[in-house]
Amino acid sequence: MTNNPAVVIAIATTGVRPSLIKTVESVYQQNYENLTLKIISSKDTIFSIEDKIQKFFEQKKSTEFIAETEKGFSSALNQAFESAKTAKYFGWINDDDFFAEGAITRAVTELESSGAVAAFGQLIYLNEDGRRVGFNNFGKLGFWSSRYGPNLTPQPGSLFSVKPLAGSQLLEPEHKYAMDLDLWLRLKNSGDFVFIKKPQAYMLWHQDAITVRDRKKALREAFQIRKKHSKNFIEKFLINLFWIPTKVIAYLSLKII
Repeated sequence: MTNNPAVVIAIATTGVRPSLIKTVESVYQQNYENLTLKIISSKDTIFSIEDKIQKFFEQKKSTEFIAETEKGFSSALNQAFESAKTAKYFGWINDDDFFAEGAITRAVTELESSGAVAAFGQLIYLNEDGRRVGFNNFGKLGFWSSRYGPNLTPQPGSLFSVKPLAGSQLLEPEHKYAMDLDLWLRLKNSGDFVFIKKPQAYMLWHQDAITVRDRKKALREAFQIRKKHSKNFIEKFLINLFWIPTKVIAYLSLKII
């Protein structure tokens, strides 16, 4: 067990969403000392984002501002991850999601004590007015479901070990919607996942969210990722069996917006 191992959190952003400031604030408010925030955006916007954040926050944790060398969300996070491989743990938060208080400390504590490769926890869904509209507490059952049907493993508030991915890139650049699912299915071959029975993050569930706006494409990409990682006939059968229920659940979830 390491005392206060280094943690890196990345935010890939266009700088357009007003929620970015609240996302950054949720990182700065974490009660964890050995934490670095890496904010990555295009060369055209990164300096204005840096200027805005420096003016908005008088005191902040260690922060690096990175200009993208390639376009695309997955490529941006890959670039941030490449510069973070000396850290022990890595995670990312979308610019419309927010960490819960104490989330990083809880995740590190669980990872260090269990030796797991990844930690995730409960997730609270908010609408654009900030009203709670949903709650993900599926835990390990949700992780099992993610392998065959609805992806119920929350990415916001999660943290994972850098070591199993140190020799590879973080995300597949061609994935635009379900890159976190692909990462989970790769990481599960390296060790265990631990579930934190407390809220780790808040997720804005709104019409402009990419997995809401492009629901059909997101579902299809997740389906293809599951098939890619399936190891035998039984797993392929389960993925096909849950395909229709997965679509139904996904579209029903839109009703809470």
